[in-house]
Amino acid sequence: MSQVDFSVNPADMGDQLSHVLDKSQYCNKHDGEPLAFYCENDDTVICRECIVKVHSKHDFKELGDMVRVQRDLIQKKLKNLPTEKRFRFEKAEKAIVRTEERLTKNQTNVLRLVDSQELAMAEEIDENSKTIEREIKYYYQQVEKDVRQQTDAYLTTVKQHLETYESKAQSNYTKMKRFIHGKSKEIKAEVKALTSAQVKTLEAEKDKQEMNKIFIQSIRDFAQQLTDTGSDIEVMTHSKKLQTRFQELQTVELSRSEQS
Repeated sequence: MSQVDFSVNPADMGDQLSHVLDKSQYCNKHDGEPLAFYCENDDTVICRECIVKVHSKHDFKELGDMVRVQRDLIQKKLKNLPTEKRFRFEKAEKAIVRTEERLTKNQTNVLRLVDSQELAMAEEIDENSKTIEREIKYYYQQVEKDVRQQTDAYLTTVKQHLETYESKAQSNYTKMKRFIHGKSKEIKAEVKALTSAQVKTLEAEKDKQEMNKIFIQSIRDFAQQLTDTGSDIEVMTHSKKLQTRFQELQTVELSRSEQS
């Protein structure tokens, strides 16, 4: 008798559905003996030989009496399956995608703002640098005019002092621009790292919702196929496990995005 492994990844469960509902009606331990009984202790279908050799002290009933009850029970559970959760999982996935898009857009806006502010500050520094340069040249021209008749040595000394001052000013401006650029890189790196971490969290949550959706649909498809085309033996073989899964589906949680 084929079995469905309910412990596997829900995404792989669908691959088992087309193989599990075989039509074997005979015991694989006792040749030619039909599987006509159900052992409640071991939750398995058995033949007469199984009763004599293994299950004689167990509670067992004829398969036909039990299977009608189990079919009805599975159908009832199937009707009560929280189908709305599947659609809510889909809605949660879409909400996560929208949040990711907003995060990416916000990151782009912040990075653009940082670049814009860095450019504006650099332009202001360049303008101040040019102003200092113009004022120094103008001052030198005035000094040169006032002391034209004095010695060249004095003019050379004044010019050297002014050039030294200009060099220091330009050096300070360069350091300021370098500092601003470094801080801008740090801010942009922090923004990218934060956004990346948030996107990874959302992707993991989105994957979880997809797995929940697949899990619900797989259980639904299998239960429907079992009740529609499964043999009595197959119904009894999988009934209890299905009911356990139905119960688990009632407690499957939605994502924080959907709950909020």
